[in-house]
Amino acid sequence: MKKFITDIKTLAALLIAGAAFTACSSDDNAIDEQPVNPATQKYTMTVNASKGDDATTRALSLTGSTLNATWDANEKVLVYQNGLPIGTLTAAESSTASTTLSGTLDSAPDADQDLTFYFHTNAKPTYSGQDGTLTKIASTYDFCAPATVATGNFTVDARNKTVSVSDGISFGANQQAIVKFTFKDKADGTTLLSPSAFTVSVDLSAAYKAALQSTNPTLYYALAAQLPYENSLTIPASTYTENGEGIIYLAIPDKVGTAVSDATTATGIKSNLQITITATVGSDTYTLIKSGFPFTNGQYYEITAKMTKQVTVWIQSAFSDGCYVVFNNDDTHVTLTDTGYTYQNDYGEILKCYTATLTAGATTYTVYSPSYGALASDVSVSVGDIVIYSYRDNSWIPKYW
Repeated sequence: MKKFITDIKTLAALLIAGAAFTACSSDDNAIDEQPVNPATQKYTMTVNASKGDDATTRALSLTGSTLNATWDANEKVLVYQNGLPIGTLTAAESSTASTTLSGTLDSAPDADQDLTFYFHTNAKPTYSGQDGTLTKIASTYDFCAPATVATGNFTVDARNKTVSVSDGISFGANQQAIVKFTFKDKADGTTLLSPSAFTVSVDLSAAYKAALQSTNPTLYYALAAQLPYENSLTIPASTYTENGEGIIYLAIPDKVGTAVSDATTATGIKSNLQITITATVGSDTYTLIKSGFPFTNGQYYEITAKMTKQVTVWIQSAFSDGCYVVFNNDDTHVTLTDTGYTYQNDYGEILKCYTATLTAGATTYTVYSPSYGALASDVSVSVGDIVIYSYRDNSWIPKYW
């Protein structure tokens, strides 16, 4: 009996110890096998994507005068929800405007919130840094409006860790026009010009802005937020190896189209725009000034730009202290004849002396006086006036003697 009692005590102790051991093992398992929050797991996503038939994808190919919308392999699309990035999708190469995007999301999307897809970037488009090639535009500067998938149009599969979109996605309108410029010298209409740098600026005429401010201030301030637009670019020599001599491709936004939704109103405003192109070719400066802005976002254009060479001269007899005048030197009303003499100013610059032969209709574009600054947009200059021209620095800003 005593032995039985002892065995019972022993058995009870073992049972208690076993229970304690089991409890400890259970606690350890609870730590190792905690359920993972599905919202923090990675999900895969595959979706069909398309864009319009215009030049609206970053991959661009030129066939004759048609710019084709295509997709390059490995182009990126960013996926956002609630204003935050949740993943990146990669495009499959496609010779059409449609492709398949696939990739990984960092977490499960909230089924009650829309998904937004940004092509290339979600930042505000910027067009600085272009090099004049279509390749660079395709990789960096071909922006479009994002695609949105509303709640209920995508499915989150927690078991298989996938996200699917029922109808695919379609990106919005392109946010710039693409223009192929062929630059030529207006003097003969055939000589190709290959600028090392050029600036394009777009703005409304002063008279139109003044009238608009008084008659339609709401529209005036909407346009003031977009204009003037200016972009200065440096063009490497390799651009002309790729494009051919005298050819530059430029992505340029239609700022009026961005500010004004009504097409008829936008067309009227664009007719009052002025586009100015200033190009540096060697040591020379060429300009082109045109009224109207013929470009619309999402479209491709080919333009032959006949540029006018600018010459800055000093009219010796116009004022007692001299003044600078900017001419079109190919203007049929103005002829500069080299006298064979040179002049060195106080800054050590060697200036060539010319006689200016002018006929009726001769117009000067900008006039400066060292003492008085800008004097007028037009001035009478006599035939045979002696002029001095700085061939080292064709500048719009006068140098004081």
